[in-house]
Amino acid sequence: TIVGIEAMAAAQGIDFLRPLQSSAAIEQEHAQIRTRVAFLARDRFLAHDIEAMRAWAMREQCPPVVARLLPSRAAPREDAHAGDVAMHRRST
Repeated sequence: TIVGIEAMAAAQGIDFLRPLQSSAAIEQEHAQIRTRVAFLARDRFLAHDIEAMRAWAMREQCPPVVARLLPSRAAPREDAHAGDVAMHRRST
C-alpha cells in the first residue's frame, strides 16, 4: 500500500512539473498510474485511488525499472539462506 501511495504522489509531482518530460520508462509508468488514478485537482475521497494503487504495486508483472528500486521485488539471492545460517550460528 505504501509503495502505491508513494507512486501516486510521484505521479502528481510529475504532473506539477509539466511540460517537462522524464525518462521513457518513468513516463510509461506514469501513464499506467494515470489509467488507474486521475490527477488530484481538488480534495476527494482517496480510498478507491489507494486501493487501485495497491493493486498496481502488487501486480505480477513489475517493470524492470521499478523492480530494481524495490527491495521486495528483487530476485532472491542464491546465498541469502547461507547468510541467515551463518548469522544464526554467530548469535547462538
